[in-house]
Amino acid sequence: MNGKKRQGQFMKKTRRSSLPGRVKVFNVLDGQAVKLKHTPYGSVGYCYRGKDMEVVWVRKEAEEIDTSWYSQPTTDHIFIVKGRLKVVFPGGSSTILKPGDLMVLPKNTKCRAYSYPRRKGAETIFLAFYRKPPTSHTSHKNKR
Repeated sequence: MNGKKRQGQFMKKTRRSSLPGRVKVFNVLDGQAVKLKHTPYGSVGYCYRGKDMEVVWVRKEAEEIDTSWYSQPTTDHIFIVKGRLKVVFPGGSSTILKPGDLMVLPKNTKCRAYSYPRRKGAETIFLAFYRKPPTSHTSHKNKR
């Protein structure tokens, strides 16, 4: 690889190769990440996995809608980078997030989220920042 890649693949070389030590820069629009996971509900790129915190990007485009409710035991911060994300809550309330929006999702809040509008080419990319729970929990790993 010469530093170029297709969407959603780990990029081994970056333009910032002269950065010191463990400094890392990821272009989430290009799908750069340390680790990738693809599911029917979207793709997840893990950018940082520390002792207490994780940072991931999530890409959705004409993905299946997960009919189960998502929740996790820590507060989740969702920042929209590209496209629109519809977030639906039990009882029918919903919101549509657009680029620049930051949603703070309190712990144990149930919701489901998907790209909006629902058509091919309506790509949504968002960042999720969250504190890892004290015990092993896999809701982000399985649902994003």
